[in-house]
Amino acid sequence: MAEQLTPDLCVIGAGSGGLSVAAAAAALGVPVVLIEKGRMGGDCLNVGCVPSKAMIAAARHAEAIFAVLPTVARMRHYTDDLNNRLHNKFNRKPGSVKLIFGVQTVVGDTREEAQAKYERIKAYIPPEGALAWMSGHFGLDFSKFDLDEHIQNIEVPGIQGLFESILYARDGAPITVREAALIYAQGMGMPVLVGTASDVADKLEVFMDEGGADGFMLIATYTPGCFEEFVDLVVPELQRRGRYRTAYAGTTLRENLLQD
Repeated sequence: MAEQLTPDLCVIGAGSGGLSVAAAAAALGVPVVLIEKGRMGGDCLNVGCVPSKAMIAAARHAEAIFAVLPTVARMRHYTDDLNNRLHNKFNRKPGSVKLIFGVQTVVGDTREEAQAKYERIKAYIPPEGALAWMSGHFGLDFSKFDLDEHIQNIEVPGIQGLFESILYARDGAPITVREAALIYAQGMGMPVLVGTASDVADKLEVFMDEGGADGFMLIATYTPGCFEEFVDLVVPELQRRGRYRTAYAGTTLRENLLQD
């Protein structure tokens, strides 16, 4: 009979099947990382509708959550909503669930260099491809819309959580279909930090101190190159500030992911 192994960490999506896995994993004492992808449970509370099942499952079971949130204001909203649920509904300590937010970075030795690099990256995104990518996720053919129409005026049947990441990409300011397609093609609405290593570190500190982030998942802007630049330039800056570890806490993903 094959040996049955208990996983050290369970990483799941927030679909209906994933929620069942989360509950089963939690019952075994296995920590859960629930991938939320931008669903704002706090918004649902504000308008009086039923909060997302994913947020409820996260507050009950998860030890870490990955979420795509476009601004520090949305991060703070999400963090406060989660901590409220942890404390008031499930008798868990606020802050006991690690929050990992998605970000993209474009780093240069100077701000001018970084901005020029960023403009080149955006220039490589074909408008037709961006529209197709967004259309596939949201269930509408956006090529049939006026590209200057505000995306806020369009109802979509597709992935609502990711659609919110576009709606709030500029803190609720109007965004056209053309702009939305570019934003979504770059990184599905997550923040893009452009500048020197110091500039990027400054912004990450804001996300931690004001947004409630415990850590970040880096999403590629271009490869090869973007991850190497972050490691070589930004990580040493964060370490100088005491914001990034210089050694791992343990030998497993769980121990290192949940390290304070």
